[in-house]
Amino acid sequence: AVGRVVSGSEEVMQASHLRPDRQAKTFMELNNLRDFTGPDGITRHFGCNLAVTNCPVPNWVYRGWAVPPCCKETMRHLLFYIDEVFREMGIRYIITDGVLLGSYKYGSMLDWDADVDLHIHNDDFHRLETEVQHRVKADGHYLRKHVNNVSWLLQANDHNYLLIELNLRREFWDPDRIWRLPVEGRLFPAMEDAHLNISTWY
Repeated sequence: AVGRVVSGSEEVMQASHLRPDRQAKTFMELNNLRDFTGPDGITRHFGCNLAVTNCPVPNWVYRGWAVPPCCKETMRHLLFYIDEVFREMGIRYIITDGVLLGSYKYGSMLDWDADVDLHIHNDDFHRLETEVQHRVKADGHYLRKHVNNVSWLLQANDHNYLLIELNLRREFWDPDRIWRLPVEGRLFPAMEDAHLNISTWY
């Protein structure tokens, strides 16, 4: 005999992860993997997406690992999305903090950064509440006000906590004198002499 016969509902539930259709997912979860390329050359994704709750990012980042690729793709999508919305609506902003540092170092978001920070121009910040939140909702995403009242948080949905922080900051920047810096293959606005701010912040 190859082992005892599984019987009873409890045993069946405990053994359900051994079913062929569950084995790959179980393996990926136990080994903290999100993408798998098989011998057939096809890459299969086992992580989160825009429609579900995100992966437990702190479990990855605090171990010194990069943010899971699925989570990074969600943040990239949200960054590109809000850039398009802001361009269309004429809302002025700049990239700051980790994404600005990532642009200087790699031309991309930092692998260990679990959010993206944008600085909204003081004269446009009120429009997040009066205009942008309605547009975001209509587009199927989620925008909520931070408890500090000087930030709004853009999320893929109300239970996915990967964030684009839309901040009101004290630093002055001239919207007519901005630089354009690369992030993930697209140019984004940054304040003039942004490297000086990176030196101050980091």
